[in-house]
Amino acid sequence: MTTRREILAAAGAAAAGMSLKPAFAQMAVRPLANMGGAPAGFPIRTRAAREGNKPFDFLEYCHNLGFGVFETRLPSTDPAEIKKLRQRLDSYNMRVVMDVPLPRTEADVPAFDAGLKAAKEAGATSLHTALTQRRYEQFDTFETFKKDFERCQKTIALAEPVLRKHRLRLGMENHKGWRSAEQAAWLKRVSS
Repeated sequence: MTTRREILAAAGAAAAGMSLKPAFAQMAVRPLANMGGAPAGFPIRTRAAREGNKPFDFLEYCHNLGFGVFETRLPSTDPAEIKKLRQRLDSYNMRVVMDVPLPRTEADVPAFDAGLKAAKEAGATSLHTALTQRRYEQFDTFETFKKDFERCQKTIALAEPVLRKHRLRLGMENHKGWRSAEQAAWLKRVSS
């Protein structure tokens, strides 16, 4: 069942999109060059495509909205697919932020390295990760939170040298899981 909130959100987004699209088409420069779309920001579209078993071209959707950036997972490590994605991005004059799975153990580092190589070939200049859910939703005790925080720190410690090697930046999304003081101290220790 669709809620009132979902209907209002969809109607508002549709109205805004329809009113802006003609103006964007007349502009010579990408109007929202530093604005981007992430799949999590368009749940109604992505869910409708999944439920209807219809392909949803998120890159095309972001391009049509006038965005200059889109976020995605690496679709494949196949060189032909990577080249095709890069060509589309270049033809649209767009950038991509990739979500490449971070290494959790030493054994995961080679796969992460290969993923970063492929992401860079696809045109990525940065990566995105959300390491946690919200603290009050994910953890029953403070002890389990502390253990997970240690896991996150280890993951970043494993990823950082590979990110540096490929000259890629990583944006870490904080879902209200870490307090600012503990996150600042952690990032200072990483010193990357």
